[in-house]
Amino acid sequence: SLTQAPELPATTLAEGCNSFMFSGCTRLTEIHVSFDDWGSGIGTYDWVADVAPTGTFYCPKALPLEYGVDRIPEGWTVKFIDDTVAAETNYLTFTAEEDGSTFGIVNNGGNNPDVQYSLDGGETWTALAAGDTITLAHKGDKALLRGDNPNGFSKRYDKYSSFTMTGKIAASGSVMSLIDGTGETLVVPADYCFYSLFEGCTNLTQAPELPATTLADYCYDEMFSGCTSLTQAPELPATTLAYGCYDGMFSGCTSLTKAPELPATTLAGYCYNVMFSGCTNLSEIRVAFVEWKDSSDQEDNTNCWVKNVAPTGTFYCPKALPLEYGLDRIPEGWTVKYIEEGTGVNDAVVSEIAVWTEGNTIYVRGAESDVEVYDMLGRLIVSKRGGQENIQISVPQKGIYVVKVGTETHKVEL
Repeated sequence: SLTQAPELPATTLAEGCNSFMFSGCTRLTEIHVSFDDWGSGIGTYDWVADVAPTGTFYCPKALPLEYGVDRIPEGWTVKFIDDTVAAETNYLTFTAEEDGSTFGIVNNGGNNPDVQYSLDGGETWTALAAGDTITLAHKGDKALLRGDNPNGFSKRYDKYSSFTMTGKIAASGSVMSLIDGTGETLVVPADYCFYSLFEGCTNLTQAPELPATTLADYCYDEMFSGCTSLTQAPELPATTLAYGCYDGMFSGCTSLTKAPELPATTLAGYCYNVMFSGCTNLSEIRVAFVEWKDSSDQEDNTNCWVKNVAPTGTFYCPKALPLEYGLDRIPEGWTVKYIEEGTGVNDAVVSEIAVWTEGNTIYVRGAESDVEVYDMLGRLIVSKRGGQENIQISVPQKGIYVVKVGTETHKVEL
């Protein structure tokens, strides 16, 4: 009845070690090995006799592809574990959107982080040193980037590294691959970690992923400052902010029309300082905080954050946020809509359905239709039958949810 073999992590075989090991396992359809040499062949003598007629054999690329009862079962598919590992990584990736686009790196103030690039999909890696110019000859060519910088990529505002670019380049994948080599970590390890990383890269057309949920002081300070064909900001999932974490992050991004959603419910000192200053086409901002001050009663958290944005736009916020205007608050001339209803202020007064939150509970009033609650990945969390005057729905954790009542949808933040 065995369908999956245990992983075999040994890289070298001994005489007779695996002989007859899975012989007669007629339902076995998966084997993972780490050795890259069959040796004398005695180590795997008759080891897969009479296993299932089809299955998957995972092995290193270096292992010779030999078949039979002493080798890889006949009729099985081979997958290389090297490729499996690569598929699980999320490397920072630069893709040329124009022939002959180039990139390089500049080290400022003696900062020399570990940076490597690959032009062949991760087969080979080369160190990227300050002053090197890497050319992506054809539109669509890609460069993967990684690094081993567990103590941070940059050290401070006068000891940092930044990319340079020509042509047109779209960034994708996780910027965290510059920290852990794979892009898996969600923790920014040091203050100023990505300070000015793409500052002045006017040729950057798309920002990479910034998946970290644990931030550090000034970690994204001026990261995309002056990135003028940047039209879409990356998601910013962190709900707990750090001092100055987004300071000047998108200042001067004149092609940006929509700010990333800002899900934090509480601010930190200077967290949004001059964040969108000079984004002359920015016309939409969504926030989840309910106070302009932080716990230290500091008012400079949003200092000049919307200076010189578009003259008209829409500002989405909780009802509890004081409606204050100016370059430190809600942009003058913008319309305010409340995220509780997902409708305009005037519409909300007329609407028969009201949705609000308290703690980890979503409240719905006036729902004649059934109520469904989805998370931001579109997964149904809970459903309740309508027709009740007030409906209470508990959710497993704080975050952003979509409440569907009939044909209406309401986005809420807990």
